Formats: sequence, C-alpha cells, structure tokens
Amino acid sequence: MKSRNSAKILGLLALVLGIVAICFWFGPAFDNVGHPYNLMQTAFAIEDHGYPTVWTLVIAFVILIIGSLLGAIVPYFRKTGALVVGGLSFLCLLGGGIMTLLVKSFFLAVNPYGEVYSSFGLGSGTITSAVFAFLAAIFVLATLNLARKQD
Repeated sequence: MKSRNSAKILGLLALVLGIVAICFWFGPAFDNVGHPYNLMQTAFAIEDHGYPTVWTLVIAFVILIIGSLLGAIVPYFRKTGALVVGGLSFLCLLGGGIMTLLVKSFFLAVNPYGEVYSSFGLGSGTITSAVFAFLAAIFVLATLNLARKQD
C-alpha cells in the first residue's frame, strides 16, 4: 500500500515537471543574436513574422503533453500495463526534450533565409524546457519501478 501511494506521488511530480517543461515554451527560443520570439511562436508561427510553421516542433510539443499525461497514470496500472504506459511516457518525455533542444536545426531547416541567421544559440526557454522534460522522464522511471512492484 505504501509503494502505491509513493508511485502516485511520483507520477504527480512527473506530471507537474512535464507541465513546467511545456510552460517554458513561452520562454525565449534563441539567444539575443537569434530572432526574439519564444518557442510557441517559433513552432506554431503564431504571429506573422515571415517564418513558416515548424512541424517537427509541433510534434515535440504534442509528445511532451502526451508524455506528461501518461506519466500521471502509470501508478494506476500494474506490471505489464505499467511497463507499457511508463515506457511510452518515458520515451515521449525524452523524445520531446531532445526535439526541443534541436529547435535551431529544425528552425533553420524550414526557414528560407536560415543560413543568414545561423550564428545564434539556444535561449533560456529552450534549455529549461528540455531540462524539465528530462527530469519528468526520470520521475516516470521511478514511478514505473514502484508501479511494477505493486501486488
């Protein structure tokens, strides 16, 4: 019974960390040399800045949401179910974090004037979002470990 409550708490922490990773998409995508927009504006082309929608970042955003939600429900499954749901959540959070860190490559690939603006670095929103996604993935692994041990 104690491991079930611990697994629920860890799953909730994974959800919170995943939501924080998603919230940091409103932070700067690139440093001061790059364009001044956040990850949401870069991915979804929210405002008309002449940049196209970056569909690989849209996919990263969606799998971060899916991974966060799946991380919260891992404790409600047992053994094989927990392994499948936890594994999917882990892979989604890990993949979403990695894809978030690749924002510069994805942006330059779809931007017709990409080579002109290729000397910029990653912004604080990008890096922080990826870190929180990786932390959420670690908490999902801990939740998975406890959920698999339940009776």
